[in-house]
Amino acid sequence: MGTDSGIWRTDGTDDTTVASWVSVDDQMSSFSQRLEARSGDSLRYLNNRTIWALSPDDIAPPVVVNAYANPPGGFEVFFSEDVARNVRPEAFRIESLDDGAVINPISYTITQIDRLGRGVGVRFPNLPNRLLPDGNYRGTLLPGTVTDSVGLSVQGSVNVDFYSLLGDIDNNRRVDVQDFVFLSASFGRTPGIFGGDLDHSGRVDLTDFTLLASQFGKSVPPSLQRTAAAGKPVGQSLSRVPASHLIATHGKLSADVLNLAL
Repeated sequence: MGTDSGIWRTDGTDDTTVASWVSVDDQMSSFSQRLEARSGDSLRYLNNRTIWALSPDDIAPPVVVNAYANPPGGFEVFFSEDVARNVRPEAFRIESLDDGAVINPISYTITQIDRLGRGVGVRFPNLPNRLLPDGNYRGTLLPGTVTDSVGLSVQGSVNVDFYSLLGDIDNNRRVDVQDFVFLSASFGRTPGIFGGDLDHSGRVDLTDFTLLASQFGKSVPPSLQRTAAAGKPVGQSLSRVPASHLIATHGKLSADVLNLAL
C-alpha cells in the first residue's frame, strides 16, 4: 500500500475515486515492514504514530437480527456481527410465564452455534435432564449487556417465549402415543433422527421409557401472556424481516416472537 517515502489514500466514496499522494516526513523511510493494525480500528507505524483511524461513529453497532424458540427447552438469538464470545448468561433474564419466578443465571449456559460467531443458544446442561421444569418461559436479552470487538453495545432488546416439557419428542406441547412411537424407533441405539434420549446418556434405553411413561399425558398449553412492545430490537432487526419469511425459514419460531415483526 505504500513505498519508503509515502502512502496512498482515497476517500472510498466511489469506485472511480483516484488515489492521491500524501507527503510524509522522513520517519516513514523504513515503515514498510512495520505497519500494524491494532484492535481493528487503527493503523500505526514505527513510533506508534497513527496514520489511519476509524472513528466509532463510522461503525454500525450490532443488532439482533433473529431469535426463536428451540424446543423442547431453550432458545437461540442471532446478531448482525460476531459477538457470541462476549455473550454471558447474565445478558439474559429468564422468567416463568406461569408463576413469574426468575431463573438464576447459573442454571443456564451460552453456546456459540455458528462458525461466524453471530448465533448463540441458551441451554440448561446442569439441570436434571438438561431442561427447566415443565412450563412456559420468556428469555429477554437485556439492553447494553453485549458488546462487539470495538466496544459498541448491541442495540435494543428482544424477548423469546419458549416452553419446556420432558418427553415431548415431537415438540407438539404434549407427551402422547406419538412420542412413544419415536422413542421405540430409536430404542437400543443412539438417538438419531427420531430422538428419544431423554436422560442424555447417549443411548435410548429403558430409562428413557421410564421417564416418558412418568410424563405421559402431560402438556404445556401456550401462555396467554404476549411479548411486550418494549422488547422490540431497533435498527436492522426483526422488524425488517417479514414474519412470513421467518415462519418459512424457522418453523420453530413461536407465535409470541412474531409480535416483534409487527
